[in-house]
Amino acid sequence: MRIEHQMLMGQRAFTATVHNWYPEPSGDVLLEKIRSYWNKHIHDLTIATSPVGTPGFFKELEEYRFDKLRYLPKLVNFAGYKNKRILEVGCGVGIDLVRFAQNGAIVTG
Repeated sequence: MRIEHQMLMGQRAFTATVHNWYPEPSGDVLLEKIRSYWNKHIHDLTIATSPVGTPGFFKELEEYRFDKLRYLPKLVNFAGYKNKRILEVGCGVGIDLVRFAQNGAIVTG
């Protein structure tokens, strides 16, 4: 790693060069690493006590989420996207996406 500094408009500016000596995975290898990571780090399965995929499971997750993030319904206007398309990337089990859909949004996630 090489770090240098210089003055830029009276302020100290830093430049860093980082060399990666190990090849980064790409393509199918990268995709599998990402899939493996998220399959190992699913906390939703430890929160709910109802069987996975049942209405009770999703109800418990929704209650947990909105208890933990009480401000979210005030911050996000779930009803403000009626007839609009929403793409949520990394939506998990889709708690927020379902709220948008229940309020008339066209959702993909």
